Amino acid sequence: SEIKKVRQSDSRKDIRSTTTIGTDLNQSLDFSKSSNETNMLTYGVEFYEDNNRGKRNGAALSSFPDGHGESYGFYLQYQKSLLRDKLIITPGIRHDSFELRTLDNSLNYSESDIAFRIGANYLVSENLTLYSNFAEGFNPPRIQDLFVDGLHFPANFLFPANFFQPNTNLKVERSKSLDVRLKYLFENVLATEDLLTLSFSEFRTNVNNYIFQEIDLPGGTTQFINIPSVELEGREASLNYD
Repeated sequence: SEIKKVRQSDSRKDIRSTTTIGTDLNQSLDFSKSSNETNMLTYGVEFYEDNNRGKRNGAALSSFPDGHGESYGFYLQYQKSLLRDKLIITPGIRHDSFELRTLDNSLNYSESDIAFRIGANYLVSENLTLYSNFAEGFNPPRIQDLFVDGLHFPANFLFPANFFQPNTNLKVERSKSLDVRLKYLFENVLATEDLLTLSFSEFRTNVNNYIFQEIDLPGGTTQFINIPSVELEGREASLNYD
């Protein structure tokens, strides 16, 4: 994407552009010996690259410097059915690494981590299934999050114009999540072979260095910041008829 701005008073021209490329390659190997069995190994790699370019009248733009960001992820997941195929467990592991740097070397930041996850599906009865999942997360900031600038929204009768402020001190967001879900199937409710699905789920996530967009309306600024510790939780119920 590219944004061009020209100030009418002195014809000052600002150009900001961000180019992103990426890919996700994965392969699954099925070792199941029957249609009821689950025995599968999945592995893959993810990659994306961001490139920022900023110019003011052809020269460097300090608030949006030329920069580069790379992120790599490698993951491995195994699914296996047990207890006569009533229980399916899904352990997994993932390694992530990223690097952010500006061409003038004012910023050079890299970090990596290993995250684990495990999930389980248990068929309690023919109609009732219990799902549970625990996962660790690793969410690095993008280079455009650090150097975002420009007008967020114009002034109104209550508040002044609001502008984005860069924050080169953003840290990696790390999380641990647990969710549980129950699903019950009702068959032949109103007609033959119809299906009514009732589900209930609950989740809880603890996040360190939560990346948050802070808006200061009286001060006229918006900035991405880290909140040291955040706890998120929620519940959901759904009913579906087919």
